[in-house]
Amino acid sequence: MLAAFEELDKILRIFDLGEIEQHLKDLDRTNPESLAEIQLILAFHKSRLDIDEEATEYFNNGISLAASDANFEQRPFYETYEAILYFLIFKKNYSKEDKIDAYVRITKMDARTKIQKYIKCSVYVDGLIMGYARESVDFISASAEYCSPKDELDYLPYLGAAMHGQNAAASFEERKRYFEKLAAILNDDLADTHARLEIAIFLAAGSMAIAENDLSLEATIILNDLIAELELENTHLHFVSLFLNAGISGLWGNKS
Repeated sequence: MLAAFEELDKILRIFDLGEIEQHLKDLDRTNPESLAEIQLILAFHKSRLDIDEEATEYFNNGISLAASDANFEQRPFYETYEAILYFLIFKKNYSKEDKIDAYVRITKMDARTKIQKYIKCSVYVDGLIMGYARESVDFISASAEYCSPKDELDYLPYLGAAMHGQNAAASFEERKRYFEKLAAILNDDLADTHARLEIAIFLAAGSMAIAENDLSLEATIILNDLIAELELENTHLHFVSLFLNAGISGLWGNKS
């Protein structure tokens, strides 16, 4: 229990979870019932960092603890925890029926908190990628209702469009436009730390794949700085950055 709270404290110190933060700081750390909330928050955080094994472990623990608490639905921010539940069902290896149910519930929810808004936008964009796997679709206009720039979510449709372009074998020039927009968002004082990481990783790897080496170098430098700033050394993201650095060195030489 202590280890989970210590990890939560680190997340709250570095990342922005929005409206739920003060509630999490005020949780009774001597009450085992608080652990269900912590486990679900940790599962969400690990999922955003693509640390799937740990996310799954926290998720399973959190669901088990919440199910054994008859009053869990009465807790503040229950709707946010419910959104995390369906988000991870949608992301994980559940049945097609479960994923569709999670998608419908998420896209119809009244998203009020920062976490809910991210989940609704992310799942909607993923739905476009899956639903239009080989067809053309305007991700930006289609996602406008779900991914507001004022919530710093406008990067997700561009990220989705770039991923869709790769799957649909779009031209390098078309995909380059999305990468350039992501680079502009990343360099425009983006505050959300999760988003900065997501963009930097995708931009570094994706732009290298279409031979846009200047963009890849820029994103890799930013990613290196984020790894140090966010105390993520010796995590899988650190090893991803080392792999990208090796690729950059092969293209630019050790001076990069």
